[in-house]
Amino acid sequence: MSGSSPVQQIQDEVTCSICLEPFKDPVILDCGHNFCQACITNYWKASGAGICPQCRQSLPEGELRPNKELKAVADRVKGLDGDCKKHGERFSLFCQEERTLICKVCRESWQHRAHRVLPIEAAAEEFKEQLVRHQNGFQHAREKRERRAAAEERKYQILLEQTEREKKEIVSEFKQVHQILTHGEKLTCNKLEGTKKDLVKARNKNTEGLLRLDNLIDEIRQKCQQQGIEVLQVRQVKNMSNTQWYLGS
Repeated sequence: MSGSSPVQQIQDEVTCSICLEPFKDPVILDCGHNFCQACITNYWKASGAGICPQCRQSLPEGELRPNKELKAVADRVKGLDGDCKKHGERFSLFCQEERTLICKVCRESWQHRAHRVLPIEAAAEEFKEQLVRHQNGFQHAREKRERRAAAEERKYQILLEQTEREKKEIVSEFKQVHQILTHGEKLTCNKLEGTKKDLVKARNKNTEGLLRLDNLIDEIRQKCQQQGIEVLQVRQVKNMSNTQWYLGS
């Protein structure tokens, strides 16, 4: 670039490295490089990764900051061919207020006489210094964000480990409670099963007692139908006065 003209140097500085045209809506990445907004968006979409096409640095997609200063310079530089169309002189100066290239005749005109004007070489170097300052500023911001992200990552890791420990403790506690409830359930069911058996046994005993009483009543009814002496001759009559056994005491 050292052998090129100052105008060419400035034009190179405001040229997108993707489309090789003057910047249109330029944006600056965290790494400090500039591209047309549409160019870098399409590049990321096609590549599927947020990587700077120049330095290959990985960058978070979506964080595109407009570079208004570069846009103003690019708009001024567009269409310059190295000669002043108004006076036919070679561009040799750069007007800081108008942000445009001028010739020596333009410098003496009323339009630029009170303006701050620099030789193109000096203006190009000053512009480069501004770009470097912007690049350093964005690089510093990126490093700061990277450190903050690393600190937050450590914090997230601690919280994740703490959450996992609490999860294991809760699972263990619920497991113990489940074991206690299962044991209590078993004891209660066994007790109820024993009570059920006792109730069934008592019910069967009552049923058997009623059946014996029914049989005794039938026997008595049959004896009552016999004649007097026949009743007295039956041996079972001797025990009929004792009905306690039939009641199942």
